[in-house]
Order: sequence, then C-alpha cells, then structure tokens
Amino acid sequence: MLARMNQQRIGNSRRSATPTTRLERLALAAGMVASSLRAFARFPSLFIALVFVWAATAAVTFLALPYAFDAVDALGGSYVAFAVIGLGGFAVAGVLLSFACFILLERVRQIEMDEPRSVAAALGRALVNTARAIPIILVWSVLWLGVNALAALLGGDEDDDGAASFGDTDSLLDLSMRAACDALRMLVFLSLPAIAWEVGNGPLRAVKRGVAVARRHGAEFAVGLLLTELGAWLAALPLLALLAVTAGSEADVPELVWFGALALALLGWTLVMLVQQLFAAELYVWHLLWEDASERSLAEGTGPLDPHAVPRPSLIDGIPALAAIDS
Repeated sequence: MLARMNQQRIGNSRRSATPTTRLERLALAAGMVASSLRAFARFPSLFIALVFVWAATAAVTFLALPYAFDAVDALGGSYVAFAVIGLGGFAVAGVLLSFACFILLERVRQIEMDEPRSVAAALGRALVNTARAIPIILVWSVLWLGVNALAALLGGDEDDDGAASFGDTDSLLDLSMRAACDALRMLVFLSLPAIAWEVGNGPLRAVKRGVAVARRHGAEFAVGLLLTELGAWLAALPLLALLAVTAGSEADVPELVWFGALALALLGWTLVMLVQQLFAAELYVWHLLWEDASERSLAEGTGPLDPHAVPRPSLIDGIPALAAIDS
C-alpha cells in the first residue's frame, strides 16, 4: 500500500509538480527550510535535541572556556598549545552537535517509518551512531578548526583608525573560507543519515553518500545553506546590537544582560544548526525516494527519472516516506 502511495505521488508530480525553472527550484528549497522549521512545532519532542545541545554548548562556553585559557597559559601559550586545546574544544562541540543530530535523525526515522515514538530508543541509537561517526567528527573538527584559524589570520589587524590592514581581496577570501566551513558542516549533516538509516555504511561510505546527495540536489543544497545561514545572523542580532551600542562608549552593561544576550545567541545558533540537520535529512529522504523510483522505472523499461520528477517529502505531510521505500 505504501509503495502504491509513493508511485501515486510520483505520477502526480510528473503531471503538475515538477519544477521547470530555476525560480521554482529556489522556491522548492525555501519550502524545505520552512517545513524543517515547522517540524519543531508539529513534533515538540524534537526540542529534546535542541535543549540538550543548547545546554551543553552553554555549559562549555560559560564553564569550560575559562579553564581552556588557563590550560593554554599552563602549556606556555604556544601555538601548539592553542592548537591542542582548540582541537579538543572543536571535537567536543562536534560530538555534542552530532549526538543531537542523531537524536533528530532517529526521531525522523520513527516518523517516516510510521513506528512508535520512543525517546529512550532515540537516545540509545543516537549514542551508538555517534560512536560510529567518530572518524567523521574528528576529521570535521580538524577542518573546522583549521578553516576558522586561517579565516582569523586572514582577517588582518586593524589600524589606529579602525580600518582593516588587509584589502578587499582578503576580506572576500575570509568570507569564502567561512562559507566553505559552513558548506563542510552541511556535508557532514548530509553524511549522518547514511550512518543512521542505511545498514552497512561506514564513515567513508557515508561521506560519499552525502557528497552524492549534495551534487544531485545542488541548487536545493545551496539555497538551504544560504537561508539557514541568514537565520544564524538573525539569531545573533541581539548580541551584535549590544556590541554595537557599547562599542567605544563608557556604558556599563550589567553582566546579566551580557549573559542573556549570549545565551539567546547560542539558542538561536543551536536552532539553526538543527534546522540545517532536518533540512539535510529531508533532502536525503528525497534522494532515497528518487533512487527507489529510478530503480522501479528502469525495471519497467521507462528509463531513469529526473530527481524533480519525484515529489519532495516532508516531515509534516503525514506520509511515511521511508516505509514506502522499504515496502
């Protein structure tokens, strides 16, 4: 029955829903981001991952960070000390974020497989999958640290007048490197479903699957990345506004205000990261549906399908797409 539902959806999309213009594809990607955000309202249990990663990030930021600087001083303040402590910090952040992402992915799997919703099962599988993904997380942490370090170095120093000593070319290079770092994170988010949902995928195979999905749905990948990054900037607006107001002034801002602004920015950043993971999960399910439909089409002798001939799935449409693939 589920397979027939999937075939009916494909037939309907061939007649009316296949995007034919670049604008339609951009609108489709924007709709995927919107549905990923609305999924938190439709399934409140998804906030478990949000609360976990926000609390963990806040604890690391406010409690562990001062000790990290003390550790650097204890090691002589060398570049090696900064690299070791920095790598440890990025690795911890990567593990915590990946664990939260696997919680989300397990909840998505339960929804899309029409299985009983179990928080305990989601936590258990997330823990196992995080351990399986450690090689991906470690490589990601090294690249994450390296790109951010190079971006900081290329940012240049400021003159007495407050102008950057580097030219516009360096600013563009800095922005390009940060964009590459964001794209790398999205590729990681596309690789995690291959570990969580497909049997037998190791870290290398999972990364290859993630890259294949990004290449096949390049326009949607790019638009989703851009829109969610804009969301990250919006989440940081209160903190940025506070910094702008207090810059160069003698205003004495209470510590509680700073704490609240930073906590709010961390909460917004966490929400954006998890929306990115839900977007990547939806994109991955779409790719699985396209692979399944293409195999059926080839078996029937009608040739391969365009990816956009398959309607995009949605967490909030009430159709268990993964179950349709397995049936």
